[in-house]
Amino acid sequence: MQRVGRAQIRLAPLAAFDALAALRDPAWLHDDERRRLDAMASPLRRRQFLAGHWLLRELAAEHHGGDAAAWLLTRDDHGAPRLQAPTGIDAVLHASISHSSDWVAVAIAGEAIGLDIETGAKPRDLPSLAEFLFSPEECAALVQVDDARRAAHFYLHWTLKEAWGKRQGTGLRPQRTRRQTPHEVIAGQATMQSWQRPDRLLVMALAGSRGLRADVSGWPGVDAPRYWDVVETG
Repeated sequence: MQRVGRAQIRLAPLAAFDALAALRDPAWLHDDERRRLDAMASPLRRRQFLAGHWLLRELAAEHHGGDAAAWLLTRDDHGAPRLQAPTGIDAVLHASISHSSDWVAVAIAGEAIGLDIETGAKPRDLPSLAEFLFSPEECAALVQVDDARRAAHFYLHWTLKEAWGKRQGTGLRPQRTRRQTPHEVIAGQATMQSWQRPDRLLVMALAGSRGLRADVSGWPGVDAPRYWDVVETG
C-alpha cells in the first residue's frame, strides 16, 4: 500500500511579525534570499517576503527540530524551494510560500507541493482574467454565480490553478490552464484541497500527490477543506 503523505500549513497576519527581532536583523537569510530582498523596493513586499521566509523556518523547526534560524532555504535546479535541516537533523523538505495583502501562508512536506492564498484585496478585472486563464467550463460556471459570490468563486478557482502550477513547477500557463478544470472529489482521490472563509474573502489551496493530508494552523475559522482533482482536455 502506498504511504499517504502529510503536509504542514501555517497562516499568520503580517502584523504578527512587526515586533519580531529576527526580522529586524535577518542574518538567517541565504545569499539568494538576501539578493531577492535587496531587489525589492516595495515596503509591503519586503514585509511579506521576510514574514513568509521566517514563518517557513519556524514551521520546519517546530515539526522537525533545530533552531529556526539554522534552517537553510535554497532552490533546486528547477527553482523549487527546498529547506535543508541544521546539522544533526536528517531532513530536506519541499516548501511553498504565498502571501496576499496582510496574510502570509507557508507549507512544508516531504514531497512536491504548491500553496496559494488570496484575499482579493488587489483590484482585478475578474471576467477578463477568467477568460484568459480558466477553462470554458469554469468561465460558464462563473457567469452563473450571483454577484455577491462571484469574487469568492473566482478566487477559489484561481488559487487551485496557482497551487497546481506551483506544485508542477510550471506556474500559471494559460495555454494549459484553459484546458484544466478542477472537479470536487472525495478526500482519497484528491490532488488538491481548498479552504474558504464564509464571512470574508480569504481563500487558500494546496496541491500535492493524490490523497495528501494537510494539517493547518493559524486558519481563522473551523471550516473543513474541500477536495479536488484536475480534469484536463485537449
